[in-house]
Amino acid sequence: MIKNRKGEENGKTTIMVEGEKIEGTISDKAKITLDEKTEIYQSRELEEWKELSSKDLTLYTPVVVYFDGVYETSYPVQMGADTIIVLPN
Repeated sequence: MIKNRKGEENGKTTIMVEGEKIEGTISDKAKITLDEKTEIYQSRELEEWKELSSKDLTLYTPVVVYFDGVYETSYPVQMGADTIIVLPN
């Protein structure tokens, strides 16, 4: 779930995501940086997924973040996002 959002700066948007620490995840909190390469989709049951922009990511939106690459091992973990999936409420 998105708990904080900073506007665009130098073509990048930063969001703070918080959730449960479950098996296979790095942390329960993450500072995520989105850039022009980040793909954002809205998950829809039985329909084609809708492509979104970073402006569509608002506070308290449930999301799943996928990344492939390095991350900073601080707390909260900090990383760039490859893909973000907006989940139904």
